[in-house]
Amino acid sequence: MFPNFQVTSAWCERFGDVTAKKFKRGKIKHREERSLFVIAVEGKTEYEYFNTFRNKLASVRIFVDQGKSSNPRAVLQAVNGKLDALKRDGELRPGDEAWVIVDEDRWPEPELVEIWKWGAERRDRGIGFSVPQFEWWLLLHFEDGHGARTQREIMDRLNSYLPEYQKGNRKQLKFADEAISLAIERAYSKVKTVPYESGERQAVLGAWTSVHILVDKIQAAIKRSNP
Repeated sequence: MFPNFQVTSAWCERFGDVTAKKFKRGKIKHREERSLFVIAVEGKTEYEYFNTFRNKLASVRIFVDQGKSSNPRAVLQAVNGKLDALKRDGELRPGDEAWVIVDEDRWPEPELVEIWKWGAERRDRGIGFSVPQFEWWLLLHFEDGHGARTQREIMDRLNSYLPEYQKGNRKQLKFADEAISLAIERAYSKVKTVPYESGERQAVLGAWTSVHILVDKIQAAIKRSNP
């Protein structure tokens, strides 16, 4: 079209040197292909336990938030607040999951209705529930917990493996993958899926947990990203 066209110094002075110009494009919001788990907890022990997974592999993103106070409503507010923030930043996508971690030890069934309703509303939500307390899940990293039902029995048994156990001590909450896998297997022997219906929960005898379902998902995501 312009066979004799040349970029002269005069042309450059008037219009600028097109050979040196860089064309800027608008930034497109894009998130890396990696699994994301948003987890809200009520206690420091749960907070520290799930934070141990955060550094295992950068391809799995885990946000752990602790409720401003230790009650079911505060835990729900924490998870919903984090989800809202991620939505505003364009950080959520299909396949991401949100979980709340609570215990039975402090809260009777009526106090937990809102939690169970929230979890049952969507397939990408889950409840990591422990009866009577989160330490039952920790005990399963060492044994099957047979015969330990009360808080006292569970704590006595756990202290036999961790003599100086302190709630929220992250150093005591780092477990080898083999121990985590055994805990998952032991927990599945009692609870296969999250029991959203109260009748399902009442049918499980003794101590139990559904925390393993979340941990199993996290471990699977880590393995997928590091075959």
